[in-house]
This record gives sequence, C-alpha cells and structure tokens, in this order.
Amino acid sequence: MTTAAEVRNLCKQYPGSSKKANNNITLDLRKGEILCIAGENGAGKTTLMKILCGLEKKDSGEVIINGNIGMVHQHFMLFPEFTAAENVVMGNEPRKFGFFFDSKKAKEILDNIIKENNFSIKADSFVKDLSLGEMQQLEICRILYFQQSAGKKNADIIILDEPTSILTGYESRSLFKTLRTLKENGKSIILITHKLHEIKEISDRVAVLRNGELKGIRNVSEIDIDDITQLMMGDKNPVFGFEDHVKKEPCKEPLIVFNNVTVMRKRQKQPLLDNISFNVYKGELLGFAGVSGNGLGVIEAVLGGFLHPVSGNIYYKNNDITYKSEGSLRRHGLSYVPADRIKVGSAQEAAIYENIIINNYKKSKKENYRYSEEIIKKYIIDAPDIRKKASALSGGNLQKLILAREIDRLKDYIVFSQPTWGLDAASGSFIMKEIVKLKEKNAAVILISTDLDEILSLADRIMVMYKGKIAGIYQNDNSNLLKEKIGRSMQCGVFNEECGIRN
Repeated sequence: MTTAAEVRNLCKQYPGSSKKANNNITLDLRKGEILCIAGENGAGKTTLMKILCGLEKKDSGEVIINGNIGMVHQHFMLFPEFTAAENVVMGNEPRKFGFFFDSKKAKEILDNIIKENNFSIKADSFVKDLSLGEMQQLEICRILYFQQSAGKKNADIIILDEPTSILTGYESRSLFKTLRTLKENGKSIILITHKLHEIKEISDRVAVLRNGELKGIRNVSEIDIDDITQLMMGDKNPVFGFEDHVKKEPCKEPLIVFNNVTVMRKRQKQPLLDNISFNVYKGELLGFAGVSGNGLGVIEAVLGGFLHPVSGNIYYKNNDITYKSEGSLRRHGLSYVPADRIKVGSAQEAAIYENIIINNYKKSKKENYRYSEEIIKKYIIDAPDIRKKASALSGGNLQKLILAREIDRLKDYIVFSQPTWGLDAASGSFIMKEIVKLKEKNAAVILISTDLDEILSLADRIMVMYKGKIAGIYQNDNSNLLKEKIGRSMQCGVFNEECGIRN
C-alpha cells in the first residue's frame, strides 16, 4: 500500500524537560486511510503531529511526506475581527478582475462547505461572536476549503487534533461522514482523539503513544477498547466510569436566580439570550445542553461577568449581581472553569505555580511552591517543574490545572464550561468524580456542555438551549427516552411528543 507519510526513529526533547516528548517513534500513514493517534494527556501526540507538519523541529530521525498537509489544531488559529468566510479563504482568496477580494464568492464557498457537512455556523458571522464549537467547525472548514482548492494549498494529508471535543453527537457524526468521503477520494487522515469509541467507529488503524513512546499500531478491526486502554495506560488501573452518586434533595432556597434575562449585542435584531429565567440551588447540579451557537457560550459569558443583559436581573443570595464584573463576581463567591483555557482560563507566559495560586496567594514563595505541588499531586497534573511557563503544559494538563485551581478555591457556586474537553478517559472520569463531590458538599454547580453524555452522567436537572431560548427543562432519570427527547430539543427546539412541533 502506498505511504502518504512516514516518521522513522523520531526523537524530540524540549529544553528543561527531563523526558523526551517523542522517543524513537517509527510509524507510517497510508494513502486513503484514517489513522487514529491515541494516548493519555502528555503522551506526545500533538508534538508528533506538529513535527509532521513542520511546526516543531525534530532532534533526530526522519520525516517523509508524500503530499501537502493541513492541520486543524486543538487551539484555534483564527482572526476574531474577520468573518467566518474571510477566515476560511485567507491565504487563497477569490478575486474579482484578478485584483479585488471577492467577498460574495468567499461567502458562497463557505456556504457550500457548511451545507455539505451540516455545520451550524454562518458565513457572515464574525469569529469573535462564535462559540468554541462553532470555531472548531470553522477550523475544519478551512482545511476542507484548502483541500478542495487548486494549487499548493491542496491538502493530501489532513490532521485533526481532538476535532470532536466540543461537538455534539450529531455534529460528530456529520464530521465522520465528511472524513469517510475524503478517504474515499484518496485523502489520508490522522485523527487525534481521547474518545475510545470514536477510534472503533471511524479509523482503519490506531497508533497508541505512552510517555512519548509508540506502544503499538493495530488494525481497528482486530482490537477492542479494552486492548486500546491497556496500550494507553500500561499497568495503571483505568478509572473509567464511576459509581452512581447519591442523589439528595437540593436546598429549597435558590442561590442563583436568572429573572427574564435578555442579552443582545448592538445592531443585532435577534437576542443572544431571549427572556431566560431559571434558579440554581445549593446541592444541585444544573446542566445546560445544546448545539453550539444556541446560547451556551452566552450563558457562560454572562455567568462569568464578561457580558451583561440588556434587560432582566441576576441574583446571588438575593443580591442583585446583574452588572457585576468578573472580579466582583469572584469576590461574591464565583468559581469558574471557562471553555477557553488559553485566553480566559490561564496566563500562558506566567509560571505554572503562578497560575495555580492566582486566587490563593500565600505569605512566602516557599508556601506558594508547597501549595502548588500539593495541587499538582492531588489532581495528577503532569508538570515536572512548576517554575516553567504554563505554555509548556499539554492541553489536557493545562485543563486539569484550571479545574484543580477553581475546585480548590470553591466557596458556594461554580460554573464549568466544557470541563473534560481535551482530557483522556481516565482524567475525564477523575474530574467528573470531583464535580460530583462538590455537589455533595452542598455547592451549587452549573455545567455547560455540548457533550450530552457528560450532562446525563452528572446533572440533576437539564436545561436545553435552542436559538437563545430554553427549549426544555428535564429532571434527569438517566433513561434512553430522556436522551432522545433532549436530543430532539437540541436539534429543533421544544419537542412535542405527539407531532414534533418546533419552537
């Protein structure tokens, strides 16, 4: 079979690190196949792909590429002040009369890609107004455009780093349909994913990394999820799943109240949130579910103090906090794990320990170091040197740092947005256990996620968002019927069981 790309005896070690990110790795990508790269956080997956794309320099070994590569990164490389269409065609813009940028043609190009792949983004939306799920879709659209367009930008090899982390099941299935079509057209695809069921569903082969080393390459048809888990974790005991937590009645007095809250940007006709009302109680985990672009990101921004309503009120312990800033909300008791861990959740140029103690300074540097080391050990964060910049952490370990910091400083309510995004199964399970513990400690927990399975695993009540409105409120009974109802509400608004009427 023809080889599209190959690495031989590849090694990479970052300055200041005691271990190799990639240690003597040899593997190949075949033409017209989907190859999954699996491994725990910090296993070396993203480093390997960056070397393959030429974004990182190898220390030793060979890299052989037979074609052009396009990569969709886990952290987005988009220009917020430009439209979705402008971002997609940037670098290969359609022209009028050979000189002028053809914005109409750019929009038409993106509209066609969106239609072909059932994405939910709009070509004329500004990137700064998109949710993270929509930004992920847009990154994928960029690669699809370049692989369809002529010239040097034509991508024969497409690498996707955790592309489904913040996509719904419906969006993921649509993406997989696209990937299969690309494969049939002779494209070679590398998919980095933590979701083990995706490996079985979409890939031809799987290569498993552990501690920077290749532990095996297998045909997916000849291996099961338990085998993949064993290769990923070695002798460690996997921590997938957790015991059903004891459900108790929450306090009757609401801690957080949204009263007819409407959010609208200037010059927009359609509200981002349209007359939303809900309560959150102590000892309750309230989940918000929905397809990206339907208000989840706006609810997060309002709860975090980054966006304020044009009407309605928000109360915390009967105190009006409608127009409080992020800092003021923190002082009032908010703990907050944002979906965007790079720009909002961390200071990349600050030290790892400084990111940990940002809300919990101690009297001396020695105490700060000791506290940081305790957090790293407790939450199993792979951070050998806490004095290094936070940018040195893998995406998954940075996410665990933010989660650990916010959970440890909790007062009485906490907002999680996409908390397990980019985490491997064991780390995700660990974090879900920690979230459950918070509720059992009588905290009010708000969980915002496009991962319906995550919502169903944790939430007591589930609110479904559709076009900025509440499409349904459900008590979580963990039934298949409930999952079906919520799925329908997420896709088309309020679901009437008799006739399927849309909102």
